[in-house]
Amino acid sequence: MEDFSGNRIAWREGGGIHLYDLNTGIESIIASEGQHPRISGNRVVWQSFCTGSLRIHLYDLSTGVQSITDQPASMPGIDGDRIVYIGDLIGGNYHADIFLYEIDSDGNLPIPDDGQCRSILTGSLEVKSSPSHAKIYINGKDTGKIAKWTFDDMAPGDYDVFVTLDGYATPETEHVTVMSEQTAKLHFHLKKGGTPVPEFPSAFLPATMLIGFLGAVLLIQRTREN
Repeated sequence: MEDFSGNRIAWREGGGIHLYDLNTGIESIIASEGQHPRISGNRVVWQSFCTGSLRIHLYDLSTGVQSITDQPASMPGIDGDRIVYIGDLIGGNYHADIFLYEIDSDGNLPIPDDGQCRSILTGSLEVKSSPSHAKIYINGKDTGKIAKWTFDDMAPGDYDVFVTLDGYATPETEHVTVMSEQTAKLHFHLKKGGTPVPEFPSAFLPATMLIGFLGAVLLIQRTREN
């Protein structure tokens, strides 16, 4: 089961919760166990048994913080600051009722995740450039990040990475493998170069070409007259 919001898609694969960013082309794994993912903006919710009982988990992509409901709950939906779910809030016995929960001012659920439910299947990619502040591209897409930058929670696999910086030649694309619980590192050393900028106004070039063409026509005409 999958869901999408804006440029992001969330789905369940191999028992875990995966996320794909259409803009950057990066796939990440935000939980190693879970079901029924739903996404709204920067927030992803899903249900999981990883705490020993079925709870709703919330992951905020903007802060990297994960939190959990303090009562059994399942089948979440999310829209902005509101989560709807099936749960039990009466007398400790399970009731198949629908509840509405408003996320607190910190953007979290009542219980912070202590790490037991976070994925251990992901890796990281650190990209540096000399000089710094080069744009980072992964699998041909602009990530919107500049070096130095570390991409966390990346799905293990192979990635093609290159960087660009104005005034410098674009280096060759590097092929890198991201592995579980490891950080792959790339360091691009840029050389001065790139596309030279003409020292004359852009309108001067067409005029020069036109004069050259007219001169060639006159030369051919005189040659024929002789």
